[in-house]
Amino acid sequence: METKKQEELTPITNKIKLDGEIERAFMKFLGSHAPIQKFEEGTPKELAEYLDQLYINMNGHWPANAQIRRQDFETKAADQSDVKMRWYTPEDIADESPAVVFIHGGGHVAGSVDLYDRVVANYVQRSNVPFLSVEYGLSPQTNGKDQAEQAFAAIIWLRENAGQLGINKDRIAIMGDSAGGGIAAAAAILARDRRIHLARQILIYPMLDYRNTIPDEHIEPFTMVGYQVIKTAWDAVISPDHLSGHDLMIASPALLDKFEDLAPIYISVGDLDYFKVENLEYARKAAEAGVPLEFHLHPGAPHGFELFTPEAPVAERATADHINAIKSF
Repeated sequence: METKKQEELTPITNKIKLDGEIERAFMKFLGSHAPIQKFEEGTPKELAEYLDQLYINMNGHWPANAQIRRQDFETKAADQSDVKMRWYTPEDIADESPAVVFIHGGGHVAGSVDLYDRVVANYVQRSNVPFLSVEYGLSPQTNGKDQAEQAFAAIIWLRENAGQLGINKDRIAIMGDSAGGGIAAAAAILARDRRIHLARQILIYPMLDYRNTIPDEHIEPFTMVGYQVIKTAWDAVISPDHLSGHDLMIASPALLDKFEDLAPIYISVGDLDYFKVENLEYARKAAEAGVPLEFHLHPGAPHGFELFTPEAPVAERATADHINAIKSF
């Protein structure tokens, strides 16, 4: 009896890879600016210069939305540090409008209200929801716990001035991306513990876990925010001699062990983002505690993808999801 020869099976490769449209848009982005060498090693000051240059380049690809009104305000944090804020309002604000307190990204060491001005104005234009953008102190001069306290102070200021600004104090959300997402998560924990109501926390690839500084060969080739960026940033944010226990948990919300009663959580992250696993774990713990949760994992998307390649279809979908979250409370 003749034995049928078994065909050799073609090995299946399941490695994650960069989305093709993001890759094309990103190459176009890089080609429109002077070359910037990827950050491999350096001081927090050098990291801040690297990230700020990326944000400067990014702004050239976003509309100014000059019709959005801007007003600058100031408040005090618990430690009496000054907290500058910028209030953005659409042309026609609704009665009893919701509002968002926004915390910018930049690895805790970089970024500013000015550098995020066009990003925030775009959210306001598309959602018709006013935003309060927070100028928190940067690390290493300001540690992660104090940055969260400054974000919390902005929440309190907005609640106290809600009537004058035409918003509903019970419809305030906290939002941030990257390091700003981590600070927003920390401020939401402070709000829960101090019995201050938040309608939602909108966390865009939040930076949550100071222990996550190990290189990943699957992600490193595709990201501008590699493990050296993250390690340098966390080293600037957390000093073991000055942050421990509760303060360390606020600086690094992944250490939180009690999720009950947190404001409803929205998380969006790409699967080529170093923060993917810690974001998944944070979402899992929140879900187990019964916290309302919306989670988006975008295939082939690196850190910051919708900021630097907004025209890519996956970025357009992610931004549309952000807008829906902003309009949901």
